Amino acid sequence: MANIGNGLPYVPSGFRLDGSVEEGDVMWMTQDTSQTITQGMALKTSSGYVQAMGSAFASTFIGVALFAQTTGSTRLSIAVIKPNPNKYFWAPVLSAVLVTQAAVGTMVDLYSTTAIGVDITDTTLASWGFEIVDFDASTLAVAANASGFVKGRFLQQPQ
Repeated sequence: MANIGNGLPYVPSGFRLDGSVEEGDVMWMTQDTSQTITQGMALKTSSGYVQAMGSAFASTFIGVALFAQTTGSTRLSIAVIKPNPNKYFWAPVLSAVLVTQAAVGTMVDLYSTTAIGVDITDTTLASWGFEIVDFDASTLAVAANASGFVKGRFLQQPQ
């Protein structure tokens, strides 16, 4: 299996931190009992509880799930990596367009109805965006995810 960022395997779902989690990077929040959270999922708050971000970055964006968490009748605590302009993540490109050098330097949104990757064709942003600083469209990357992967960071809008 190929590797990108910090020796992590290509995973076609979710944001993967390119580096290590350090003190102060994580906050613990309470999960909405109706939500199954996957590792690397972009998260938001709703009525004080953590949920999947949904279709676009909004002002309620709080970060990325450090671990997976299943649903249940009991509210559980979930570790959230806070957005930090000094922390970079690898993410799958979920729009049906192969990523190229032209994507570097652009600010993009989440893919339409998921919180697990980006849409490099969506540069219309509201409260948050994902700034692309690098990409991987190698044969191994495309074998794991047809549109490749991008490396970037979460930034509040407008810039």
